[in-house]
Amino acid sequence: MMRRCLFTFFHACFYRHRCERRPTPGVFREALRHLAAAESSGLFNQDADSVDGQPTDEIPLKKDGVLSHRAGMDTLQRAAKPIWDKAESYVQTKLRCHCFLCSSLLRRYGDAGIRTSIQAHFDEYAFATAIVSLDKLSDFSGGLVVQAQPAEHSRRLVELDLGDLVLHSYDLLHSVDVQGGTRHSLIMWFSTSRAACHKAQTPWKRKYARLGEPNAQYQYARSLIFNSGEAAQGWRWLAQAASKGQSTAQLNWGLRQMQEGRRARAQHWWRRAARQGVKEAAHNLGLSFLESGSFKSALRWLRRAAHMGDADAEALLGGCLDFHPPCVA
Repeated sequence: MMRRCLFTFFHACFYRHRCERRPTPGVFREALRHLAAAESSGLFNQDADSVDGQPTDEIPLKKDGVLSHRAGMDTLQRAAKPIWDKAESYVQTKLRCHCFLCSSLLRRYGDAGIRTSIQAHFDEYAFATAIVSLDKLSDFSGGLVVQAQPAEHSRRLVELDLGDLVLHSYDLLHSVDVQGGTRHSLIMWFSTSRAACHKAQTPWKRKYARLGEPNAQYQYARSLIFNSGEAAQGWRWLAQAASKGQSTAQLNWGLRQMQEGRRARAQHWWRRAARQGVKEAAHNLGLSFLESGSFKSALRWLRRAAHMGDADAEALLGGCLDFHPPCVA
């Protein structure tokens, strides 16, 4: 049995409850419709997505500040240019930054493509993300889902009509779930400077981590542990984020404690994370009690994880998802 870790996916929202939505000007709509015509162009990539390994079904128009030179891209890029300019101006004004449009892509979900959803994640190299809808609300059901915490109850659907723009910060957990029709969107990832964009750097994580923001501390810890070879420093930042209540940091700091043989400390951090709705933490608690022979506690936490939606916990419980003889109370 394997304990669960969420380093790949979860975080919390830095600008909590401050996702911005605004309509784009009418003149903007023509360019949007032109972009939507790319449906039949055959330009959509099938590369593995970094979030889930499934085909991206996207058209990369610009990456790390450099325009794509694939055949057929120039028409799409010219259509996107007024959108990019207006979005960049809006982001700079709204966030009071010298933000630079670093990367942009056209993406689709639904019946016309090969995927309908993407699981909860955050945009690793974007200080801010702007998304423009290229379809009417009546053309699809479902769409962009945001959540301020890993807990399922914090999930909220963001309804975007044709030409609407939504702006969110780098640490907002978000997913897409299209349940019918087809949804197209133009995605724009902004960096804090041209230099940071070209070097694929994320200086905002360190800046806000040092200012004491627990969500930034968690993300900065991840970047140190996995990307920079400074794991020891990364673990220290992770501990700080956990102590300040960042639930996913608590989950992973608990895993670190268990790896170092400190079961009681691991259970302490998992319990704190589970009480904030992190189902993986409840799953880990259940396993840790099961391994130590505390069957009643194990079942209690595994049941809690299962009721939170953890499929692995439900499978472990078998027919004992709820108490009934001969299941342990």
